[in-house]
Amino acid sequence: MDNAKEDFWLHRYSNANFLEKMFSNGALNLKFTKAINFEDPLEGWDLRNPKIKKGMDETIAFYNRGIDDSCTIENLSGILSFFTDTRLDVLKNIVLKLKNYNENRNSTFISSWFKTDTIEEENRAMWRLYGNNEEGVRISVKWSDLKQALLKFNENFEVGLVDYGMNTKQQNLFFTKDISYKHENEFRILFYNKKAIEDQFIKLDNLKVHTTVRSMYNKDCYTNRLKKLGLEKGFDTNNKLTYDESHLFYESKQVDWSVVLDIINREILRNK
Repeated sequence: MDNAKEDFWLHRYSNANFLEKMFSNGALNLKFTKAINFEDPLEGWDLRNPKIKKGMDETIAFYNRGIDDSCTIENLSGILSFFTDTRLDVLKNIVLKLKNYNENRNSTFISSWFKTDTIEEENRAMWRLYGNNEEGVRISVKWSDLKQALLKFNENFEVGLVDYGMNTKQQNLFFTKDISYKHENEFRILFYNKKAIEDQFIKLDNLKVHTTVRSMYNKDCYTNRLKKLGLEKGFDTNNKLTYDESHLFYESKQVDWSVVLDIINREILRNK
């Protein structure tokens, strides 16, 4: 990427409960989540093969049924139904692929971000999905700054935008997602570690980080916590850690204007 193409912003919308874990000792703790811990059960699977896609659908349905029925399942025929018309050599190849996919999911750690061209752009859908239904925070960094901070570490990071849809030629399956996720406009940073068991955190010193607070009822509480963590209000400051408040208006229920106008008319007549 040239400098012009790196001059974009990355955002993470989050529950404010994790503020103290995000920031410590004046630095951002960047979280990398193990792929197998993502909510998307198809994360990292190659679903372009119709048999694997059918097998995954059967597996997820079987697993969910097991959870719903307290794991009292009569038999396993449903989960294996897609194998019934498969040659043994093809079957072995599918099972090997599934094994490799699962091993990769257990050793891949991902940091997910929402990409925009400017820091001012807020996304209401992302606030609702990941920002605790518009009661949370948004962490923002410029990619060019984050890239420089990551270069100090020995991890072999892979980065890039996610390709949506299963017709992509993208070779790394962790940079592909179903087209239904396209609204997330996701940028990913990932690395591999076969020894690590838990989600990983990397402390990024001297990185310029801006936090946006959005809350109808707990704004003062959130901002006080940010101040205690060393964040300064505003953006153009010498402080590396800054914050401000969301500029999006809060949606409300549709106003019944017939009622409002009726009340106004009654007041007008009463005061004549």
